[in-house]
Amino acid sequence: MIKNARLALIFVFVVLFSGCTDTESTSTSTNNNGVLFDVYADTLQPQLYEGQSFSFQVMVENNGGYTIPASHLNLFLGGISPDTYNVISEDFEKQNILDLTSVGIYNNETTVRGQEVFSFEDLCYTTDLSSDLDVNFHLKTCYDYQTNAKTNACFGEAYAQFNEICTVTEQKTVTNTAAPIQVTEIYESSAGQDSYRFIVKVENQGSGNVFSQYASADSTSSDLATTITDSIASCRDLNPSDSNVIYIDSIKLDGVEQLDLTTFQIETYRENEHISSIGEGLGMFFNLVNDKGQFIFKISNVTESTATDFVGNLEIVLGYGYTETKIRNTELVSLPDIVPNCQ
Repeated sequence: MIKNARLALIFVFVVLFSGCTDTESTSTSTNNNGVLFDVYADTLQPQLYEGQSFSFQVMVENNGGYTIPASHLNLFLGGISPDTYNVISEDFEKQNILDLTSVGIYNNETTVRGQEVFSFEDLCYTTDLSSDLDVNFHLKTCYDYQTNAKTNACFGEAYAQFNEICTVTEQKTVTNTAAPIQVTEIYESSAGQDSYRFIVKVENQGSGNVFSQYASADSTSSDLATTITDSIASCRDLNPSDSNVIYIDSIKLDGVEQLDLTTFQIETYRENEHISSIGEGLGMFFNLVNDKGQFIFKISNVTESTATDFVGNLEIVLGYGYTETKIRNTELVSLPDIVPNCQ
């Protein structure tokens, strides 16, 4: 519930130390990672020999603040042809079997809990080599992720010179969960009688790229879970219009969802009509340009009849797909008079 200022003296020190009266916004988070991945335990040797069958593993671990459901992460091996290595294309596509749980805190230390090891087995280069060959393996992850951003929103006397709670027109201190997408700034201002406008600025601070987790949405399906898994699985063949898309999954004020209220209005966004038709508050998105973007919304009629000034907890959840590619290499060493005999 929204706190009545006349009854909230015990919260004054909390608000002061939270930076509610700062003149500049501050964005804080544990880190800007979602998923970390790499070749596991040196299983990919720097040199392999002609005719040698080999395998290697890739460790994937969730280093962020959102638990990735089963089947919502895909790992692809690219840069080489499956036929050339005596396997089929499906052998180069892996998917998480279990939930990759989010980062946890134990005894004030950050621990990574969600891990899975993927194996690429029985690879054998089928072509006779006349000289040594440098090979680049492209490891590509695609996964569904969320960012949760929180701040204190101020309501009441927008133009008062002295406000014991906090000032309406100001930039806010923002706290983000660990994720590649970060809310870098939230600016609140008065939007008329008992109405308040919020400008939310967002930035991709990870090393990968953003895409729509609803890229595979169509008018024949209402199963959003299937839509997400299909979109993640097809992330290598996205239309340009599906790149740099972030969905506004939720905006809550003191735990109350605002997206489906008549007193709430998003002023700058785009809409996926099919997703919007499935449920209230769904389908609203915005685009990043050069890894940055923003959207604006307005909340009206939030003042309690007995209150003049109060503080509420504003929580914003953003949803998106994320992809990153790493290149790891090895050398295939040619052996004279050796002809590959891949079984």
